[in-house]
Amino acid sequence: MNKKVKVFITLLLTFVLLTGCNMGQNPKQTPTEQVSGADSGLTVKSKNWYSTGSGKESSVTFSEPKSGDEVYNGFDSVIKVKSVGSDKIVLSIDGCLVEPNEDGGINLNKDPLKKVTLNKGQSIELSSQTMDVGVDLTINYN
Repeated sequence: MNKKVKVFITLLLTFVLLTGCNMGQNPKQTPTEQVSGADSGLTVKSKNWYSTGSGKESSVTFSEPKSGDEVYNGFDSVIKVKSVGSDKIVLSIDGCLVEPNEDGGINLNKDPLKKVTLNKGQSIELSSQTMDVGVDLTINYN
């Protein structure tokens, strides 16, 4: 193997390793409107977890969510507002999120959720359908 091929393979492996270290990050989670301490709207709390423990919890509140708003993007899952009524909100989910079992475990064979409807004052807990690294979400609509 010549020197150029060795350098190329080394650079390629370094790139793959560095890219893999960024998995699970949530850089696209930017609210259209963030309000600290708001008592109305849609609040999404997320907490990343790893096989070695869990990360810091983050919270984003959308005081006036509207159709098309992306409220979560991470762990190969995207949650968007599908519609907002006076007393309920419908969220569309594209990804690998499910409701946890009663014991807190995750059914890896369960079909991922595609849509969630929350009435005012209601919340739901969701978890990524993953094994070594993932996210737990709590979505509250007030």
